[in-house]
Amino acid sequence: MDKGNFSVEQLKTLSPVSSSYPKQAGIYIIIYEDFGGRQSGNMTYQTAIYIGQTVQFQKRKDAHTRDAGTKNSTHYNLARKAKKMVMIPLLLQTATLVPPSFLDIAEFSMVCLFRSWYAALFQPHDPQLLGSYSIDHEGCLVFSRLMRQVSTETGWNIARTYGLNWNTPILKHPKFDQPWIAWHEPELDLYKYRTRRTLWKNAGEVNVRWYAGEHIQIPLEVASDAGFVTGGQSVHLEVEVRKKGDEYLTHPFRFVRFPPQIGRNPELEKLRSLAVKIQWLPEGKTKWREYYVERSRLWQAVSKTNDVLRIYRLGLMMLCDVEKISYTGAPAWIHSLSPTEIQFLRYDHLGQKRVVESVQHKVLPWPEDNTMTRNTERLTSLFPHQSFPDTVIGAKPPPGFFTNNRKSCDMCLSQRTVSFNHRLLASNIN
Repeated sequence: MDKGNFSVEQLKTLSPVSSSYPKQAGIYIIIYEDFGGRQSGNMTYQTAIYIGQTVQFQKRKDAHTRDAGTKNSTHYNLARKAKKMVMIPLLLQTATLVPPSFLDIAEFSMVCLFRSWYAALFQPHDPQLLGSYSIDHEGCLVFSRLMRQVSTETGWNIARTYGLNWNTPILKHPKFDQPWIAWHEPELDLYKYRTRRTLWKNAGEVNVRWYAGEHIQIPLEVASDAGFVTGGQSVHLEVEVRKKGDEYLTHPFRFVRFPPQIGRNPELEKLRSLAVKIQWLPEGKTKWREYYVERSRLWQAVSKTNDVLRIYRLGLMMLCDVEKISYTGAPAWIHSLSPTEIQFLRYDHLGQKRVVESVQHKVLPWPEDNTMTRNTERLTSLFPHQSFPDTVIGAKPPPGFFTNNRKSCDMCLSQRTVSFNHRLLASNIN
């Protein structure tokens, strides 16, 4: 490639994506062959390519394979016919301090280098439908012309292939998400972290993207009542951490609604301080509205062999991202830290002004888990049976128990072994 004159097939000498591939973000190319050929202009192409980005290569490959059997698109219609398919990593994101749009920029660069735009973007077959993808059409024409000039001046002369990329990556999200701004409200013991995020819809759900493939789901009834539409509409996302000094306090609208002071691990107990809400200004209105995001469908364990609940993983990811905390000796289910910078507005009393500072990264040792014996003592002390007779520890709750005949005691519910169907807590603990 350094000589600028090579064929895409040469990339197949590199190691393809497999289950043992590093779990890193990056850019990949998929090469399809033996699909019967595709005609474009006067040429028949026997090799097709698709450029994409991912936060974990093997999972993305599995998703492409699954979608090829269920979705109808120019990409997946060809993928179903292809007898040969290989996915090759082109770029790995090994650094953590990268721009928020790093993957979009990197993917855009590779689409330009390989000229992997879909043929119909150059010459639309149905001009009446052009309005629905005019931005993609114009982006393809502008940057492909630019790449022709680059090729002439640099000698970059890649062999022609049939492209399958419909979007020009840097044009996919014209309303870029804003950086995080944070401040402290001491009268409320609250640290607030605020940004703007673009709404998107997937499989009938309205979501706000976080980072590394994770998202926050907005209930459909809330989205409907707010009049949200996807495809560019933004909301403000605010994370609240209730904290006094180094002590994490219980937030009344906390995201993780387990018993706030009895948890599997001391770090997980900090989640009692975390709340997440969205804010938006309805069209034509002058009063902002807001909604605290609740648990929703986040009760499944991380995997069949890992009984850490997904809501724990998501909650700790958000808390660590805004406070810029990572761990030594942490379990494998912990998310990697987001590279997004947090700008903290500190009040300078002497100077009578606000000073912008970046939240500094902290590394903490992961503490040992609390024992069941220790937590039983703590739960009994916090909710003595004389005052809270409906608290059940150790035994299976009796028939007719007021939480719909639940099968797990309060100790099980406060730890890690609850399932999706046994998620209710006694109201006196919640």
